[in-house]
Amino acid sequence: MKKYLLLASLVAISYAVSGQTAREQKVARLIDKGKYEKALRNANQVISKTGSAEAYHLRGYYFSLIEESALAIADYDKSISIDPSYAQAYFDRAHSYFITGQSAAAVADYDRVILLDPNFVEAYLNRGTVKLEQGNTRGACSDWRSAASLGVDFANEIIAVHCEGY
Repeated sequence: MKKYLLLASLVAISYAVSGQTAREQKVARLIDKGKYEKALRNANQVISKTGSAEAYHLRGYYFSLIEESALAIADYDKSISIDPSYAQAYFDRAHSYFITGQSAAAVADYDRVILLDPNFVEAYLNRGTVKLEQGNTRGACSDWRSAASLGVDFANEIIAVHCEGY
């Protein structure tokens, strides 16, 4: 089940690129190309120059990719403190919370993402996965149905496997 959560999280970086400065876009491209050390150096430079929410988010995303969840969460926290409406930072922090066993915090962050952007389909998919792990099958199925209603076809496959009778 965690593969569903991971899939949606890895897709997420492409959503962040559109509102970024050229420097932040460069960091995102380096991450996408797997040039992680160079991405980290560039992210640190952008943070020192701008202190932007996006730069902290990108560095947090880098830390999540190298499985440094505590560092990722700290950077997502900073990003959110700078821009409390930054849905992508909540989304990625939720993933890090989930990976570290903090499922209640993950659900709370997915709730916030959906409040900020009701069409953020990956948040429904991931929140459903977390709810299923918590034993809340009814809530998971509801989230996956929401994702399916927003056009995510493979959500129907998940529903078929987990939601008979819910």
